[in-house]
Amino acid sequence: MSKKNNKHSSVAVPLIVICMVVIFASLLFTTFYSQTSLPTPANSIVVDSTTLTGTPISGVQVDLRVNGSTIKTGFTPVTFAGLQPGLQYQVVVYWLNDTYFRHFTDGNLNRYATVTLNGSNHATLVAEYESIPAPDAASLDVIAEFPNGTQIGTSDVVNGSDFHTPGMWVQIVPPGSTQAYTGSYTGGSILPFVFSNHQTYTIQMSSGYGNLHFAYWSDDHSTNPIRSVTLNGNSTFVAIYESQ
Repeated sequence: MSKKNNKHSSVAVPLIVICMVVIFASLLFTTFYSQTSLPTPANSIVVDSTTLTGTPISGVQVDLRVNGSTIKTGFTPVTFAGLQPGLQYQVVVYWLNDTYFRHFTDGNLNRYATVTLNGSNHATLVAEYESIPAPDAASLDVIAEFPNGTQIGTSDVVNGSDFHTPGMWVQIVPPGSTQAYTGSYTGGSILPFVFSNHQTYTIQMSSGYGNLHFAYWSDDHSTNPIRSVTLNGNSTFVAIYESQ
């Protein structure tokens, strides 16, 4: 009996060793493969999202548009591949729950970005977001109007996509800073902005465009297009523009 057992044991040991080697090799390959990413193909647009401090955020909706029509939709991190060089694409990022778009890392303050590929490389966009918990949030709406009350800038839904007829540019400087960190054209679908309640922000309105010039604020009649406001709940400010 002992000889038979020894015989079976001598067979079992190599089998165990072989199994262990196979398992180790499999784990090694899986680790190597997971840490090795394929190069991003040319003629593609990569869109990622992070917090203002660089922490990755996943799941933000991104639309890829041509001439205002959405041709692809994805969620960050996303790569839109197989695109046509020389064609202008519009990348539109959205917000996620209580996390709000502020700017792209290339300095673009608008959530609409245009990209034209040259055929030999890819483009990468990183959108940065700020988290504002609902109990701490207040909206800030900025409207541009003619003296007769006609708004400058509108938003509509066309073919299932937000379509914006741009108005006047407005950008916002956050508390404790001298540099704007987000912006939009009046009438944009990102408006009203959502910021921290009881904090002071600086509104920087465009001084004018074409034959239009900033005239005054409707509430205090100040002729300065730059003003600081402390949010005490949801707020709306109206900038009046006149033709020269």
